[in-house]
Amino acid sequence: MFSYIAFAASAGCSRSSGKGGPGDTAGIPAGNIVRIQAPVAPPCIPLVSLPQGQGVQVIWYKSMNEATQRIIEGKADVSIIPVNSMALLYNKGVQVQLGAVSTWGILYLVSGDPGVREWKDLKGKSVAVGARGFSPDLVFRGLLLKNGLKAGEDVNVFYGTSSEIAQMVVAGKLLLAVLPEPLLTSVLAKNGQVKIIMNLEQEWEKAFPEIRGLPQAGLAVSKKFVQEQPAAWQQFSRNYAQSLEAYVENPEKIGPQEEKVFDLPAEIIKQSLDRSSLKFQSGRESIESVHRYLSQIQLIDPDAIGGKVPDKEGDFYL
Repeated sequence: MFSYIAFAASAGCSRSSGKGGPGDTAGIPAGNIVRIQAPVAPPCIPLVSLPQGQGVQVIWYKSMNEATQRIIEGKADVSIIPVNSMALLYNKGVQVQLGAVSTWGILYLVSGDPGVREWKDLKGKSVAVGARGFSPDLVFRGLLLKNGLKAGEDVNVFYGTSSEIAQMVVAGKLLLAVLPEPLLTSVLAKNGQVKIIMNLEQEWEKAFPEIRGLPQAGLAVSKKFVQEQPAAWQQFSRNYAQSLEAYVENPEKIGPQEEKVFDLPAEIIKQSLDRSSLKFQSGRESIESVHRYLSQIQLIDPDAIGGKVPDKEGDFYL
């Protein structure tokens, strides 16, 4: 679901390559450093302007394999990853919990083909999708099925990285693609022939109203970290939630710091934020939405969640 581009965090977050270098710890109980790994994507924007001195060490990652390995090895306390990946790790016995959901929609179907306007127009077409086995792929395949189409039969779905797909769309080498923010806004700015055909969050809500939204990604938290440093987790989650809300309510605050992190003009980031559905909902608050979402993903691709939906009464939800 994410654009995996390396970034350097600032404004209260230390720069890190994953080997230490913690920042000021004044905002979190003494001796506690929150190691959070994140990609460059809308859910990580709160990290840019967390209050100074939050004892936060940011580790940026370029691929889900890298992020997953760090979680397994216990080298990250909090990870911004897709919700289905949290379930997959949990079902494999990794000591991780869903701490919060923050991303509810950053996926769009775009087209340079004026003949494509609705689902039925995709029959016989080829669509590029990034992140095979993750939310862009799972959500798109689920929506195809719900609209009477099957990937591989009615629609040729082929895969690549979201960055590669975006470059090909800009160059006019691809006519149909599923793109996440902030890549989407960047693509639209570079190629005026490309148009948004569908907001996949809205399409998902129409197709599956009982799920109560599209809980794509959020904060996966190490069980050990929560058990040993509960105050640090509570402080960090509050600060993250407040920072996220501040950006959503006041995108005009986006400036040089955000430009440096995202390597994009402030105006592009603002437009991207406007097209991103972001809100903080704790693990417990999101139980119903996540459980129903994962139940639907299980029907689409059970391997994507480790074969089963975590029990609502278990410890998957923090």
